[in-house]
Amino acid sequence: MRALLFVVMFLLAAPAWAGQVVMLINQNSTPPFVTTGQSGLSADFTALLNRHLGGKYRFQLDILPRKRIDYLLAQPGWQGIVLWNSPDWHTPAYRMQFVWSKPLLDDEDLLLSPRSAPLEWHGPESLHGKVLGGVRGYRYRDVEPAIAAGQIRREDTGNEYNNYRKLVAARVDALFSARSTFLYFQKIQPDLTEKLYVSSRPRLHFQRHLYSNRDNAELDQACALAGQISSEQHIERASLAGYRYLKERGNPVQALHYLRQAHASIERQAAQASRVYETNTSRRAVNQALAKLETLQLAIINQHMNSSLQQNALEMRELRIAAEMDALSGVRNRRALDELFRHCQQHAAQPCGVLMIDIDHFKSINDRFGHAAGDAVIRALGGILRDACHRDNEFVARYGGEEFCLVILPADQRQLHGLARKIHRSIAEHAWQDLMPGRIVTASIGLAFAVSNDLAALQHEADICLYQAKQAGRDCIRGAGLTA
Repeated sequence: MRALLFVVMFLLAAPAWAGQVVMLINQNSTPPFVTTGQSGLSADFTALLNRHLGGKYRFQLDILPRKRIDYLLAQPGWQGIVLWNSPDWHTPAYRMQFVWSKPLLDDEDLLLSPRSAPLEWHGPESLHGKVLGGVRGYRYRDVEPAIAAGQIRREDTGNEYNNYRKLVAARVDALFSARSTFLYFQKIQPDLTEKLYVSSRPRLHFQRHLYSNRDNAELDQACALAGQISSEQHIERASLAGYRYLKERGNPVQALHYLRQAHASIERQAAQASRVYETNTSRRAVNQALAKLETLQLAIINQHMNSSLQQNALEMRELRIAAEMDALSGVRNRRALDELFRHCQQHAAQPCGVLMIDIDHFKSINDRFGHAAGDAVIRALGGILRDACHRDNEFVARYGGEEFCLVILPADQRQLHGLARKIHRSIAEHAWQDLMPGRIVTASIGLAFAVSNDLAALQHEADICLYQAKQAGRDCIRGAGLTA
């Protein structure tokens, strides 16, 4: 919906465009934004604009390389819109030349490798001595020095799909892919993505925007107004359309992102918009702009919303739960854990405890018994942790790979240490031989306790204690911040 707001206000600032073709530019042909033929999110977005604004403007989608986009943006009087781009991909000097919309989509860059030879991302050194699959025209700034030094070899192909195929065929050791692209391939070609390993740590997080040039002051003001009037309450009413769109396309995480946007009133938006324009534009012009925007959003709402508010609430709750669960282990995922960390930072300090649990010699399980057995071990450990954590103040999540994090909030030292011993004993007593004859599974545990509201720092302390447990021979517990 923020994309629509940006485009509408962009056009309101350029009345001379009426009846003209408005170019929407997509850089490269990356799924899900551009898929087969004329399909994809960009094509759907173009069709949506033509459906609602086609009487005044004709939107035309084009796919162009970066150099061609920069050339067009530099032409006097050209005022197209570039889709789904990130300021993080450009230098500060480049970013300052253009007007950027509010963030539209959260995304991240993943490191993918074959399941038979998994790699974790810890920085460019993770790829030293490896062959990195790339896409022609793509830049990977953080690894370019290592490529130039010969520490990493890069082999390019023409598009994302061929890059994935090269990785599955073991012609390259790893590749970088946007999570949005990986989710698309996971949906349409699960036989391809199931052969790949996703690093528990992404290469980088970023947000996608729209942007265009700065040809006149009115355009700057219109974009500022678009940012102000896209407050949460206004978007919530229309975000259900985006929610259903993304849910139908198998992307619950992005769907949940739309459903979380809600708490300010339309009156507040009008006041904000008035402050932006109070020295340059009459209140009447502001009201006209808001009325046009309201009409557009109501048309979208009426088209897509037919279920009751109660049903919407149930769908929101169902989606929120699904988006916060790790499908393999059955416990919460890293996203839910990060949300808990953020929530705690907004409140006063209190006694809290963190356990970090890591399966010992997990790689040897995958190597000897196969990844299916490794997945079964993670599922079993998830069940052990769910059974152990039955109190309301106990929260368990898969941190990444074979590592789990357990938070007690509020906590006391006896509960924390007792839970660590209980989990350690349950792992030792589990019937692992039913999964892997002749193999015993153990785990190392690090724990930390403090009166704090900074769970991220406390998790780091527990991680250090986990490392100490590994150094002490594994299959043991080490702790920090305990008085007994």
